[in-house]
Amino acid sequence: MPPQSCPSCGKDAGEDSRFCSHCGTTIATIVFGNDESREQPVERNSRSSSASTRFIPGELVGDRYRIVALLGRGGMGEVYRADDLKLDQAVALKFLPEGVERDPRRLKRFLAEVRLARQIGHPNICRVYDIGQVGEQHFISMEFIDGEDLSSLLRRIGRLPAEKALEIARQLCGGLAAAHDKGILHRDLKPANVMLDELGVARITDFGLAAAAESIPGRAAQEGTPAYMAPEQMEGAEVTRRSDIYALGLVLYELFAGQKAFQASSVLDLLRMKQETSPASLSSSIDGIDPLVERAILSCLDPDPKRRPSSARQVMAMLPGGDPLEAALAAGETPSPEAVAASAKEGSLTTGVAVAVLLGIIVLVAAALLLHDRTKLYRQVALPNSPEQLTLRARQVLTSGGIEPYAAGNGAGLEYDGSVFRMLFTGDDLTRLRDDLDSGRVTPLLFWYRSSPAPIVPEGMQIQSDRPPLSRPGELAVHLDPGGRLRRVVVLPGTEQRTAGARIDWARLFSEAGLDPSRFEQIPPRWTPPSYADEVSAWRETGANAGLEVTAASLGGRLVWFEVLSLGVPPQHLAFAPPGGGERLFWWLLVSFYLTVVLVALVLAGRNLRLGRGDRVAALRLAISLVAARTLRWVFGGSHVQSVDEALVAIDNIGFALVIGVVAWAGYIALEPIVRRQWPHRIISWTRLIHGDWRDPLVGRDILFGVLLGLLMANIATVRQLLVFVSRGLDFGIGFGFLGPFHGIGGLVAELCYTYLASMVIGLSAMIFIVLLFLVLRRHLLAALAFWALFSVVLSLILEVTPVQIALGIAAAGVFTIAAARFGLLTVVTTHAVLFFAHHYPTLPSFDAWYLPSSLAALVAILALAVFGFLTSRGTRSLFGEFRLVPD
Repeated sequence: MPPQSCPSCGKDAGEDSRFCSHCGTTIATIVFGNDESREQPVERNSRSSSASTRFIPGELVGDRYRIVALLGRGGMGEVYRADDLKLDQAVALKFLPEGVERDPRRLKRFLAEVRLARQIGHPNICRVYDIGQVGEQHFISMEFIDGEDLSSLLRRIGRLPAEKALEIARQLCGGLAAAHDKGILHRDLKPANVMLDELGVARITDFGLAAAAESIPGRAAQEGTPAYMAPEQMEGAEVTRRSDIYALGLVLYELFAGQKAFQASSVLDLLRMKQETSPASLSSSIDGIDPLVERAILSCLDPDPKRRPSSARQVMAMLPGGDPLEAALAAGETPSPEAVAASAKEGSLTTGVAVAVLLGIIVLVAAALLLHDRTKLYRQVALPNSPEQLTLRARQVLTSGGIEPYAAGNGAGLEYDGSVFRMLFTGDDLTRLRDDLDSGRVTPLLFWYRSSPAPIVPEGMQIQSDRPPLSRPGELAVHLDPGGRLRRVVVLPGTEQRTAGARIDWARLFSEAGLDPSRFEQIPPRWTPPSYADEVSAWRETGANAGLEVTAASLGGRLVWFEVLSLGVPPQHLAFAPPGGGERLFWWLLVSFYLTVVLVALVLAGRNLRLGRGDRVAALRLAISLVAARTLRWVFGGSHVQSVDEALVAIDNIGFALVIGVVAWAGYIALEPIVRRQWPHRIISWTRLIHGDWRDPLVGRDILFGVLLGLLMANIATVRQLLVFVSRGLDFGIGFGFLGPFHGIGGLVAELCYTYLASMVIGLSAMIFIVLLFLVLRRHLLAALAFWALFSVVLSLILEVTPVQIALGIAAAGVFTIAAARFGLLTVVTTHAVLFFAHHYPTLPSFDAWYLPSSLAALVAILALAVFGFLTSRGTRSLFGEFRLVPD
């Protein structure tokens, strides 16, 4: 036979060769072969018409298939090449051996091969078409592969070139992973069951021993070829995916070495070798073998199944240049969670880039601290007293008014004064308000203290100043400004006997409020007390700076109400009007929307579960983390009462946490497959993190950029707030922040848990929304631009809009879009968390402030995330290795 050129590499394939000795591509047609489970030689009869053949060439089978030749005969049946006359294509027909048709067990396995193999669609799996019957003989029609099986090829030419062997190894991993994705174990993976077509593409064949993992009973686990069995399979123990992984390792070893990994004279010796020894080192016998190849093969051949790779995709990822994610996408499949997690280990940043991002973070942190001086409420008013000090002060005020607080039920905290905010947003004379804030006559922050003769049971998680409402006789509430001056006290009349003609010395309460009674004149009362009273009095401030009004009430000579008001501002119990029709409609629509979303998520989750979709491990871990976060928020930030009602409160809060977990689990199962199918590269780092690979460089990179983008968004939001009030004549902005950190470590932990909950919800919602836009627009760029536009509109509607504010809103939306579309879910979650840290938490006041530890917590959290991201994102790069004063 004259020399031939390889159609793949173009080199001389060698004289009389049917397979290129350089790249491994098949040059000429080589017949299909199969062998018995005991590795006996296969009887090959590519064109013979001996008496032993069941059909002769030209014979018609089933009025449809014309026999061309016997391709091979083995323990699992006979295979013929035939022409499908109806579809005009070559096929392979596999028949059971004569006489086996009467064996119900073998016939059942034969039919199961069709049922299982038809479930798998992959370029590296031999396709099975259908099952037919001629008389009492069943046969399978399947893809005819014009090539050679790997076993005969290795016997003929020895080991393959490294590049070709690596290519085939990846293909075998992809095909085996496709079978495992359907819950099917091959159980007889060996070179004889791997075909190479005319282009050198590998196909896994012969699923005659394949079975669903949960359907392999007793001694059936030992069926297969002993030379390629895992140790636990040879012992008849449980057969799992990792058993197939062991067989894959043996095939890969033979593929690269050209010989079997273990040679033994008996099955017992073979089992002992597999359990106690390792195969000969590839690197010691083969020059130029990649260490990654040997490491991947040896990990597959670990005697302990638990230490082997968990999936074929993980093996693919361990091979040089392997990326199972790209392999799945190229095959038109939805990549599995394991494929996403095991995708190429990209993401390691150079030291220069990582340092530049870290320096940017430091600059943005400094800018945030400077902007906070002009925008945060706790910087605009003095906060000289801690909540503990203000609690003692509230008790002193009550005692001064002739009232003794109760020991049974108490609650305290900080809150915003809604009346001051109404003046800030709707008032005209903001210059006067600025003066009042500077002098302390008006404060946007108030401290409240409640006392009751019985334990106060919270409505939900926390006791508030007006929730639950005062209801028991004698129950009371006091409001102080941060300096400890009285601003409001309400006492429900008790059951004690009233004293006729008794009067209250209001001057004492004026003194507790820091007011001079001589500067007030008595006026007719304008406001109704919050409870029944037999005497109501009112006073108005006189003089050039007059701007305050005091209203008080008593019943039987006992205090029931005292409140200091700014002129024109109603008392707290009269300040809230019932919602209008538009507001009620808004809330009904909002509730309906969320109920619809939950129901749709449950339906989609049920469908995905039936189809075997969804990353259940990640969904469970996410749900558990959210349940834990919500529960910890209640434990550390909730109001706890020493009564049997605490059990009911616990049931409510833990039940609500479980509802959050169930909804999150269902939502993740419902929507995660969509993201994984349409935008898998944007959840690689998230999948690795939630599956425990938190030291991965891509995880560090996405967290590092999340910190940078979160700080950028926080500064943009702060500038927007400042501009709103500067445009109204103020020289400062109003920054609403979390008040929980002002209540010590418990309040801080509660707010951190809330930040985690909110960041997860916002991050997942953003990624789902952008993927849904992609499903509509069919282009990633168009989906990102649409998300940016819609988010810009939302941000522009939050505050008053001027051209500058609109531009800043568009910029903030652009930053968030970059986090979602360029980096992905982990960056979005980090961005939102850092935005909360930098925008809503108290940060770095004077060093003698009582809330310094809480304010440092937010700063420490931001810097800790930045340092973790910086160190992790660089992978194994040396910190100073890339910076040399003298070049090599």
